[in-house]
Amino acid sequence: MHWQQHHALLLDSRLSGVSSRQNSPAVSVTFSGFAAPARREMSIVDVNEGSFELSAKAEKLRFFTNKILDSPEELGRRYASDLAHQVAPSSVKALTSRILPTDELYGLPIGTESPRGISALVSRLVTVLPGIRLEDKLLASGAETHQRIADTLASHGYMNTRVLNILRTSEIEYLDLSASIGDEGGLNLDSQDVFHVFSKPNSFLFLSEINLANSEIKEADLLHLQNLPRLARLWLASSGIGNEAIFYLTPLKRSLTDLDIAFNSNIDDDAIPALLVLTKLQYLVFQGTCITMVGLRRLARTLKEQKRDMEVEVPRRCEEYISKLSNQYLIQPDPPLITDPEDVSSLTTAAIIRNLTAHSQSGSAKDESERLALRLRSLLETREADLLAKALILQQPLE
Repeated sequence: MHWQQHHALLLDSRLSGVSSRQNSPAVSVTFSGFAAPARREMSIVDVNEGSFELSAKAEKLRFFTNKILDSPEELGRRYASDLAHQVAPSSVKALTSRILPTDELYGLPIGTESPRGISALVSRLVTVLPGIRLEDKLLASGAETHQRIADTLASHGYMNTRVLNILRTSEIEYLDLSASIGDEGGLNLDSQDVFHVFSKPNSFLFLSEINLANSEIKEADLLHLQNLPRLARLWLASSGIGNEAIFYLTPLKRSLTDLDIAFNSNIDDDAIPALLVLTKLQYLVFQGTCITMVGLRRLARTLKEQKRDMEVEVPRRCEEYISKLSNQYLIQPDPPLITDPEDVSSLTTAAIIRNLTAHSQSGSAKDESERLALRLRSLLETREADLLAKALILQQPLE
């Protein structure tokens, strides 16, 4: 029985666990009398070992699903919906607008030009232009196509940002914004923002002509026109632009054929290099600018070199100069007088003097031969460039 009693006592001590050791005198003596575990005593098993329990059940990893992937729009809606209970309503709206860029990317469908489609378009326009009896105005103008609707809105100065956003996916080819971006005594606060619509992707892909004449615009506004793939005609007369604006137009070199920059006094000869970059240009109006004969000569000479034709309307002072060329030199000299500047180097001093005299330019044998030659060469070069400019103005072949 003795061993049975000893076995029972040992079993009781195992069941009592660590608590019996913590309450033992040996423990208190070992750790300075505080009721705490000894330095090397084992921790409680059921507290710490619970974190390291492993499951013997193996689960198959799945990298793909049989479900067709959701579109970005659907994912955006679901994501915004999941966050709705955590984020304020205004934040959810802002988040959704960032996640769902479809309207910004492609624009809202404008519909067909059927009676039903036109009616739906007019209804949308009325919501952004309330209180002006828009339906009556469109009906009176017989606006039965997208282009006629745009023309009617433009004639009344209604082409604001919201209207252009509605029309950006249409196939209209012409926009007149001159009445819509006028200052109106400082009340038209939306006038400069309309240009930003043209920078949006897939906007006005069929637009080929824009009228901005007689309206003050900022030169940087023209940067927004660079993304219009079919823009061929641009009217900028009396718009207050300068040379910088012409350089902003150079990305349109593959499409722009007609350009009117008349009556902009800040445009001068420095704009000619940018105009020459527009290699598709066939019609150019720059009367009323500060472009002089220097710029006109350069334009005509380059057009000849590139074998290009262009119809131009030039400043009045250039026309007056061309009309009086006979006062500058002999227009059609007869042999043995020369007309080619390259032939000057082969002339004697006496021959150079005879040529200068024929062109009403005084010359004397006392002058240095090199100086006389430079004078004759400069005169013949000017004559040659002036005759090219005259042919350009008169629409004659540049020969």
